[in-house]
Amino acid sequence: MIEVELLGYAIIVDTAEDAAEIRRRKWRNRPSKSGIPSFSHVYWKDGKTHSINIERLLMGEPGKGMIYTSCNGNPLDKRRENLKAVPAGRHRRTFSDEVRERLRTMALNENPQSNQTPYRGITGLPNGRWRARIKIGDKQFSLGIFGSQIEAAQAYDQARVERLGLPPINFPADAQEAS
Repeated sequence: MIEVELLGYAIIVDTAEDAAEIRRRKWRNRPSKSGIPSFSHVYWKDGKTHSINIERLLMGEPGKGMIYTSCNGNPLDKRRENLKAVPAGRHRRTFSDEVRERLRTMALNENPQSNQTPYRGITGLPNGRWRARIKIGDKQFSLGIFGSQIEAAQAYDQARVERLGLPPINFPADAQEAS
């Protein structure tokens, strides 16, 4: 088990060869709306742009309509024993609260221009502040502009509870403590 530093995250791989293969490529992180990192390498081949993610680099193509997912709930664990191929669109990535919280606090850039945030319903502004918005039906409603990601995410959660009657998504533990 070897840890590889990649864009501020510690990726776990099986062998030194895997680590070397990851290090020799240039990667970019396209986190999901919930902040789960997703790394891809973009390259030029046959006059076209292609991309490959770490799982496919290490494991090969999973087959038509399949993707790799993490068995132990840690998306940074890229050991072969932890990756399994599942049908795309039919899987649900569930991460333990501990892993989700670690990902939220780990290597997150507070620079709004990078727009990398683990929170739903917020976007960064060029002036360093954060905008919270919620979509109800076909309309988007502005919830305000805030000085930090956390304030904006809390406003989104509050609107989600009050306007949609849904549980908070950014800070679900806060809702459990309140009840």
